[in-house]
Amino acid sequence: MILGLNSIELTVLLGNNGVFQYLTGLPRVPGPNTLKRFLIDKAGVLKPRLGSAHNLLRAHFLANHSSYWLDFDSTVKTLYGNQEGVVKGYNPEHKGKKSYHPLICTEAHFQDCLGGELRYGNVDTKDEEIKTFLFLLENGEQTAGNLAKKAGLSRPSLYGFLKKLKENGLIIESQKNSVKTFQTSSKEKIQSILDGQINELEKGKSDIEKIFTEIRKGTLATSPKFQFFEGKDGVQHVLKDLLLYRNIETKTYWPIKSMIEILSEDFFINLNKERIKKNIY
Repeated sequence: MILGLNSIELTVLLGNNGVFQYLTGLPRVPGPNTLKRFLIDKAGVLKPRLGSAHNLLRAHFLANHSSYWLDFDSTVKTLYGNQEGVVKGYNPEHKGKKSYHPLICTEAHFQDCLGGELRYGNVDTKDEEIKTFLFLLENGEQTAGNLAKKAGLSRPSLYGFLKKLKENGLIIESQKNSVKTFQTSSKEKIQSILDGQINELEKGKSDIEKIFTEIRKGTLATSPKFQFFEGKDGVQHVLKDLLLYRNIETKTYWPIKSMIEILSEDFFINLNKERIKKNIY
C-alpha cells in the first residue's frame, strides 16, 4: 500500500508531512475516493510498473542472503459484503462472519509475499491434501506442473500439500533430468504408517475405556463439565458425538442454511442416515 499505509482512507495522514506531494508533484493529497478512482482507472498502466519497482527492491534486499526459506500458510480474511467467494467457514477471530481463506507464500527472512491464491472462505486444506494424494495414487508419478493442471490445483497451493505429504512419509520426491517428480510411497510403507496410527488410536481407546471403568466403579471421582468446540472440525465432532447414543431426543438451534454451507450437504445426508438408524430425534 501507499507509503506503508494499510488503507486508502488513511492517506489523509500524508497531508501532514508533504512526502506524498513531494514524490508525486501534486499540490495536495487527493481525497480517498479520488485516489480510488485514479488507481482503478490507471490499473493497467500502474500495476506492471509497481510490480517492477517492487521486484527491484526485493532483488536488492534478498541479494545479500545465501539461502531463503519459503513459508506456505493459509490465513483468514474477514469481509462484510457479498463479494464473490465470500462465505462462512473457519474464522476463529470473527466466528460466523464471512471470509476468504487465502493461501500465501512468503520469504521467511523478510516476510515478503512472493505469491498467493485467493480461495473461498469454506475451503478445507485437508480435503485438498487428500485430493493430491489420491490423484498420485491413481495416476502414478507426476511432475508438479502436470499434477497441478490435471488435479485442478494451483502451483502455490500444491507445493504446500506435497511438502506435508512428504513429511508424513506418504509420498516421495525424485528428480529426473533436473525435473522434480512426485509419487506415492510403496504400499508397504503406507500400510506401516496406517498401522502405526491405528495402533495409537487403539491404545488411546483402551486407556479411555479403563478410565470410564474406574469412573463407573466409583474409584475415580469426576463431575460434569462444559465443553466448547470451535470451527468446522468442532461442529462435526459435536454432531458425530450424538451418534454414540440411541433412542434419545435432542434440541438443536442453528441456522441450517449456514451449517450446510460450512459442513456440506453430503455430511448431513450421512449424519441423518445414522441418526435415523439409532432413533435419535
